[in-house]
Amino acid sequence: MAPTRPGLLQDGRDTRTTGSVAAAVSVVPAKPEAAARPPAAPPAPSGYARSVLRAEQRDALLGAQALTGAASAVLRATVALVAGQATGGGRAGRRWKAPLAAAFADLLACEALVTVGLRACGLPQGSGPGVRAAAGYTVPIVVADVLDELQLVMTESRLAAHDGPERRMLAELVDRLERPGTGRADALARQADVVRELPALAAAFGRRWDAGGPGGPGATATPCSSVLFRLDERMPARIIPPEPGSDDTLVSALTAAHARFTRIAAAADVGAGDTVHPALARVAGRLLSEQRALVRQSRLAEGADPGDPRMRAFADRQAMVLLAAAVLGVQGVAAETGRDPFLGSPHWALHASARITERLGIAPDGPGTPASVEARDRIWAELAERHREGIGCDIRATGRAR
Repeated sequence: MAPTRPGLLQDGRDTRTTGSVAAAVSVVPAKPEAAARPPAAPPAPSGYARSVLRAEQRDALLGAQALTGAASAVLRATVALVAGQATGGGRAGRRWKAPLAAAFADLLACEALVTVGLRACGLPQGSGPGVRAAAGYTVPIVVADVLDELQLVMTESRLAAHDGPERRMLAELVDRLERPGTGRADALARQADVVRELPALAAAFGRRWDAGGPGGPGATATPCSSVLFRLDERMPARIIPPEPGSDDTLVSALTAAHARFTRIAAAADVGAGDTVHPALARVAGRLLSEQRALVRQSRLAEGADPGDPRMRAFADRQAMVLLAAAVLGVQGVAAETGRDPFLGSPHWALHASARITERLGIAPDGPGTPASVEARDRIWAELAERHREGIGCDIRATGRAR
């Protein structure tokens, strides 16, 4: 099932747009005095101030991390309910492979963004405000989509007892999403934070693009090797040379991923039956075009009202693009290092990023294409294997021997 849950204003109005930003949303009038004045550089914080700042940054991300962890536990319990039917060849069991694979891909995307943000707290400049705001906004919304999928599976399959532990876990998490200060209520405040960061994110993309570096037109096909995406390594005590900020790294990951998948798809040694890498190249291209459109609009948003529906629509789309960038960055580095075959495979990245393009209304391919079906089946195979071996449904595959 394609996810459809939009971000909502407090009065219940839909803030989502569909299609390209340039086509769907009118240009916001610029404020000449604001556009002409470059932002002043903040003073360098002291060592104590940096420690306090990093603690605050971690706190802003820990709520999103807790939500993804709880949702992963509910997914694991749901997989345990249907795994026997799905692997036994029965039609009833096969019916639930698609929604469970989709839920797994969504949660991996959320974990990728949150983990990148938490790892960025170890950078000298700390975690970027863009990644923190995007995680705080997108994770509750995507987790709510996942819970809808899992509730559908439990209800329609009739495998979960009405008062069983799976139902209780699900109900508790749904309730948590509705509490003030957490979940969707907090997501509205984080959406306003994304609005405030739109000009800075546009400038970050411009810096990487104009420089011809990892995010520029001369970008190579090498995966972005930032320490932020190396989830299986501890953050080094000192980073030399200095890494770019987390916001810069995320926006540059889109261009690097598009170049990489385009090169792989066109390589002579790729088998004739490879449909996943070309599909990923198309998805990355759509996301990159979306980011460029957002840059053109967001550069005019300096000083805009965070409550403006147009600004909220921009923020919604920008947060989803950053979510996809985290997916592609993590997959690229995992493929480069070869330490985690599943995270390094293109299948989960295709399924997760394609679902994000569906949310944005810019999906290049439908869900029934050979690449989409192959990606879904590989993700389900990973889920079923984790169930058999008692491995967690998180991005680090907790419980798997390394």
